[in-house]
Amino acid sequence: MQQFILLRVLQGLLSLWVISIIVFALTRFSGNPVDLMLDDYATKEDRRRLEHYLGVDKPMHEQYVLFLGRAMKGDLGKSITAKRDATEMVIERIPNTLKLATAAFTVAVLFGIPVGVYTAYNRGRWFDLAGRAVAIGGQSVPGFWLGLVYIYLFAVIWGIFPTGGIGHGWQWEGGLEHYILPSATVGWLVSSGIIRLTRMAMLDSLESDYVKLARVKGLPEWKVLWKHAFKNSLIPVVTLLFLLFAGMLNGIIIAETIFSWPGIGRMAIDSIRSRDYPVTQTIVLFSAALYVTANLLADVTYAYLNPKIRYKSR
Repeated sequence: MQQFILLRVLQGLLSLWVISIIVFALTRFSGNPVDLMLDDYATKEDRRRLEHYLGVDKPMHEQYVLFLGRAMKGDLGKSITAKRDATEMVIERIPNTLKLATAAFTVAVLFGIPVGVYTAYNRGRWFDLAGRAVAIGGQSVPGFWLGLVYIYLFAVIWGIFPTGGIGHGWQWEGGLEHYILPSATVGWLVSSGIIRLTRMAMLDSLESDYVKLARVKGLPEWKVLWKHAFKNSLIPVVTLLFLLFAGMLNGIIIAETIFSWPGIGRMAIDSIRSRDYPVTQTIVLFSAALYVTANLLADVTYAYLNPKIRYKSR
């Protein structure tokens, strides 16, 4: 098992290194931040000084070597626009993103798993058709459009929920009400994958011999469904949940932008617009590290639930 985990850790570190090269190159190809920081009256000397101050006057490979050396020491640079440590700026926004992601993930799990279970149990019936329609809709509807529809209906027309912002505290008034619309937006999109995978896993379990034996013994149907069928279909579902949570943090940018949520997703959009290289690189590397960690946890959990995976991967 230790060899299995070590191999996955090395693969994760290699992935992070490759991602660092890609994001470093793409941010440079997006344009020079000096073009946005200087006006038309700036001289060539002003431009040269600013490029030297920002360190963008060197060849790209030299810039990357310097960046990688600092990154290995925990220094990802300072924000070009805010003149603050990029890591500190991202860390300040992480709790807000985690709050929204946790709320949306809770909605997705509480909705997706029961719907997936009962669509499989009612295969071919109206509930199955309705559940699959909901899953297909969640995967087909653009997130930005869904968020705007929610804002128009529930905030503008009916005035039930606020249009955006994070609110304050955990009380309902001015607090939890701000989570409803963004959580519903992201939660529906994420629950689509949970519904489809849970349904597929449950269909296999419901056709298995141990489920048929449980029914022959006369066990209540709810116990057959949840204790026997669902329990034995958890392996792929648990694996997906780890990856979905990490992927949700990366894909929550749309919700944070639409609902004016002060998280790292919205910060990423602002840093890309202003060509703030250090902030963009820090956010992408953090997201990549989170996804790699989630993938590692999923692999380890999968290996514990199914020991044969450890040997197949060698």
